[in-house]
Order: sequence, then C-alpha cells, then structure tokens
Amino acid sequence: MANKEHLGLINQGVDAWNRWREEHRDTPPDLKEANLPTANLSRADLAKADLSGANLWGAVLNETNLSGAKLQRDGPDRGEAKRGEPDPGQVGRN
Repeated sequence: MANKEHLGLINQGVDAWNRWREEHRDTPPDLKEANLPTANLSRADLAKADLSGANLWGAVLNETNLSGAKLQRDGPDRGEAKRGEPDPGQVGRN
C-alpha cells in the first residue's frame, strides 16, 4: 500500500512532487500499489521509487526519472522462475 503522504503529493502535481523530492532526497518514495491511471507524470522525479503493483496504465511518463525505481512485485506471483528453472523472460534469448 502506498504511503498516504507520498500519494497525496504526487496527486498535487509534478511541480509539488519534485519540490518535495528536492527537500527529502534521502526518503525513498513509496508508491506501491498506487492507482495512477492516466496521471501526467512527465518530468516527475520517481528515482528509487517503489512502484511495485502500481497502476500506471495510460500514465504519461515523458522524461520521467525512473532510475532505480522498483516496477515489479517480488515473488512467484509475478511469474518468477523457481530455483533451478529458467526465467520465463529469458527462455530463447542468447
């Protein structure tokens, strides 16, 4: 579940979000499972954000900083291979 403060800030718009990020560089954003469909996140600083399980379907991400962001859930529920089995995303790749 997303941090309520972080979710409120991102919903205020990119300018408010980026100001907060500048002031809180050491706080990794927690937006896991956030519902942000069709949000305009252009130029948002989402570096190192936890966006696992977030709904970004249709969100505008032009020039958004996603470096180091977590975009996938952990664990077998996302189709990860079990120990000793090939990763389904890597089968057939050389």
